[in-house]
Amino acid sequence: MKYIAHVRQDENGNWLPPHCLEEHLMSTAALASGFALKFGCEMWGKLAGLSHDAGKGRAVWQQYLRQKSGYFDEEAHLEGKPGKMAHAIYGARLVEEIHGKQIGRVISYCVAGHHGGLQDWSGAEGAGRAALEYQLAQMGGVEDILSSIREAVRSARPEALPWSFSDGLDVSLWIRMLFSCLVDADFLDTESYMDQERASLRQGYCSILELLGRLNRYYDQLTNAPKAKDLPINRIRQRIRERCVEMAKDFKAWGRTPQGCVD
Repeated sequence: MKYIAHVRQDENGNWLPPHCLEEHLMSTAALASGFALKFGCEMWGKLAGLSHDAGKGRAVWQQYLRQKSGYFDEEAHLEGKPGKMAHAIYGARLVEEIHGKQIGRVISYCVAGHHGGLQDWSGAEGAGRAALEYQLAQMGGVEDILSSIREAVRSARPEALPWSFSDGLDVSLWIRMLFSCLVDADFLDTESYMDQERASLRQGYCSILELLGRLNRYYDQLTNAPKAKDLPINRIRQRIRERCVEMAKDFKAWGRTPQGCVD
């Protein structure tokens, strides 16, 4: 049985070739890894991508989809709808079981919440049965997840934490950054299959330098138009822009120029 992540129908209601689960996991992992590379956590992003839909790699889950829709319910990858069989929590359990609490717990937060949002850990925080701790405790094993998916998750082990965190707030922010990488990657890869026309619009963006040139030309038109300098709103714009330029010079002087910024 071929394991499926998503399928869709054409305009005539005919089923198109399905979106292979393992291909979806690999593509999402590649995207999430690239996003997380921006803050030195590419392997953490890769692990999140490989784990996020691992729960779909269970024969019982695949069979459920076919029985429910006749072939596949194209919205069954969404969490929180009545009658849906959960999958995200199984990926969360798998990654924590394989990589332990120090690594696995971080990723399990992202995986468990990649459709419904990040969860509190315990019921003591007011989450009750929605708490990640409670949901993990109610589960059975995850041995029935496809072995190739299990091995892919096992092989994507980050070596260590990327840096030392000063307090819990730092860790919380870091998890949210990883979570954002995963959610964006999952959405984009799913969209590339479900809506190719829309996905094609996400290409060919202007570079930062091109955008800067457009901004400067627009600003010149705004400030050099007849009587433009006499308008109160344009005097305010001028002061704001000058202040922004001065602050950018300060950032450069401190060695903190944001990546991608130009003179």
